[in-house]
Order: sequence, then C-alpha cells, then structure tokens
Amino acid sequence: ISSVGCYQHCTFCYMPDHHMKKKSVPATVDEMQHLYDLGARSIHILDDNFNVDVKWLNGVIDEMDKRNFSTEWSGRGEIRMSDELAKRMYEHRFKRIHAGIESLDDNILKNFFKKNSSEKRIYEFCDTMKRNNIDVLGFLIIGTPLETDEYLDALPGKIRNLGIKHPYIQILSPTPHTEYYRDLVAQ
Repeated sequence: ISSVGCYQHCTFCYMPDHHMKKKSVPATVDEMQHLYDLGARSIHILDDNFNVDVKWLNGVIDEMDKRNFSTEWSGRGEIRMSDELAKRMYEHRFKRIHAGIESLDDNILKNFFKKNSSEKRIYEFCDTMKRNNIDVLGFLIIGTPLETDEYLDALPGKIRNLGIKHPYIQILSPTPHTEYYRDLVAQ
C-alpha cells in the first residue's frame, strides 16, 4: 500500500478521507524490494488510485531503474493513463491494472454513481492498455435503478469488446455511510 484516501466522491463507496496521502517513492520501492526478498515474485499495489499522480509513478519506475530492481507488478487505479506511461510501465514488467469501471453507460456513471468518467474514456483507457499488453481487471456494478434490460443484455458483449480480461461484477449494495445508503434511508 503506497497511499491512503481517494479524492473522488462516488455514491456507492465509503471513503472517510478524500485527501490522498502517499508514501515517498523510495519508501514504496523499499517495500516492494522487501516483499521480493521475502519471496514474492508478483507485487500488487493495493491503493485506491495508485496511478493518479503521474510524477510519483514515474518516480517509482526511475527508482526501480536506479536500484536495478525488477519484478512483475500490478496495481489498482483509475481509468486514466497515457500511452507513454503505459508503455513505460509495461517495459518495467507491469502486468495488470485493476480499474473501477463501474458501468458502461454514461447515464449511470454520471447520474447515479457520480463518477468522473464516461464510456468513451473507458474505451480509450482499455485501448491504451491493450496496445501496451497490460491486462485489465475491471470492477463493474450491476443493480442500479437506472439499468435497463437492454443494458444488461449488451453488457457481456461490451466487456468482450473492451478486452477486459478479468471482469469482476458486483451487485450494488448499500454500504453504510455512503450517499447511496443515506438516500435509501431517507426514502
């Protein structure tokens, strides 16, 4: 874990701190090296959005180069990444990103989840990952009141078209302290 907090305010997620606090680049690579020394050969960065700070992420890669440290790694992050950064990460053995896609419908993304996302941006992100041989584990949520039967019927095809290698589909549930939960209680 290299950071805590998430700057987003999604309706379905409880996040007590919306200010991200990151470990330093050297401390992050120290921890990766320590895990490697213990026998781990694939290291996963379990942050909510490890790839938001591009300067920090490039710093991690620079630090790995400086130490001549290489291992397979992956991370949990947002659906944003430049082609240049994705290429650099792949060249440094980054294998998979776990991304909160949530929905493949702009109406649901904007009006229910209040995500700073769009179907177009999701397609661009997945295309970038495909071009750079990085697998996508996509978190998706079904069960919103805005879903239609047509959306649910089309969802498997959309997932295949995006090339999401590992779809992880959850049923919407009212987690305490979330906006969704408060709305249900008020109703």
